[in-house]
Amino acid sequence: MFQDQRIFKPGSQMLMFIIIWLISAIAFTGLSLLLGMIFFDHEVLTAGTQPPFGQEQIRWLRLLQGLNQFGLLIFPVLLFGVLVAGWNGMPRQVWPGLRLKGSYLLYSIALLLLFMPLINLLIEWNEGISLPAWLQGMETWMRAREAAAKGISDAFLQGSGYPDLVWSLLIVAVLPSLGEELLFRGTLQPLFSRWTGSKHAGVWLSAILFSAIHMQFFGFVPRLLLGVIFGYALLRSGSLWLPVLLHFWNNGTIVVVTWLNARGLIHLDEAELSVFHPLWAIILGGALGLWLLFFMKETAHKPLESSSKLDIS
Repeated sequence: MFQDQRIFKPGSQMLMFIIIWLISAIAFTGLSLLLGMIFFDHEVLTAGTQPPFGQEQIRWLRLLQGLNQFGLLIFPVLLFGVLVAGWNGMPRQVWPGLRLKGSYLLYSIALLLLFMPLINLLIEWNEGISLPAWLQGMETWMRAREAAAKGISDAFLQGSGYPDLVWSLLIVAVLPSLGEELLFRGTLQPLFSRWTGSKHAGVWLSAILFSAIHMQFFGFVPRLLLGVIFGYALLRSGSLWLPVLLHFWNNGTIVVVTWLNARGLIHLDEAELSVFHPLWAIILGGALGLWLLFFMKETAHKPLESSSKLDIS
């Protein structure tokens, strides 16, 4: 194993990571199919991904999603870190700032609340986009894909029992927040920053890829904004835990609200969840959110530029 990752140029590191990711994707896809054939009936495996879903199919989709998130997000990042820096040096040398501070809990909640009016505005605007008439076929295809993805997400959130809540939080909030932030902010953002020579380019390139890889055109812009917020949260705080917490609160809130609704403890439909925010709230929230991101640089336990040998200055 390579004990000093500085001997690799950024392009070489990027190529190494792409190869590792492709091998991991093939391996875990095969593992998913193998486990599916062992533990589930043929009818469940061939039922497709269109609702309605039976309970066995939901269990299969949860297993598939969990394995995919580990195999495509977490495992390749861990393997890349070991190969680049060695097991003992991996957290310190490859990923910036793994130390968790209690203040990040408050920062993450405050940032999400402040930016939420702007995010909701962008969600409504992006969903209402219509392509030109000559691209109607493409728009129909994209909306069909998004409807299918929503059907699967709704299936993950089904159920009102406590085990359902635990599974939903694990699949929708815990694994994505850890895996996607390790991949996009912890690994790709520093690599893009070194490759381009600009830490801001690293934030935006990783955010664009983060949004694009979800394959949801009519949610691309608000997800891009989330990726940018996560990226600058890492850049300003020097800790990967802050974007992880932001990501977890964003996804986990949906899980908990849906679960409470299913138990009859609250009564909200999708229209009520799409809250309208006045213009002053959007502007004020965005301005305060930007100020808080700037303020964090003065309060971080150490700046990102000095927290890792993977320099992004």
